[in-house]
Amino acid sequence: MNHVTDAGIISSVLNQEENKSETESDTEEEVEKISLSEGISLGDKYLKFLKIQEELLTVYRRQEKLFAKRLQILKQTKIQNLFDKQT
Repeated sequence: MNHVTDAGIISSVLNQEENKSETESDTEEEVEKISLSEGISLGDKYLKFLKIQEELLTVYRRQEKLFAKRLQILKQTKIQNLFDKQT
């Protein structure tokens, strides 16, 4: 049997809290600090990236519409050819 005293429980809980706070402070120190001008520059680059992505999506959507229209025209042409062959 393993008997744990009140003092042992309190000690283990306090040690866990100390270890947790040490770990949190370690992760806070790992964050790289950047200057305001670097942040603004990175923000501008990100906005340019998003604009390019939006433009690409617009091109892809237009291309999809054109392919769908082309497929529809091809189907109509095939149907028309079938009627022409019957007459």
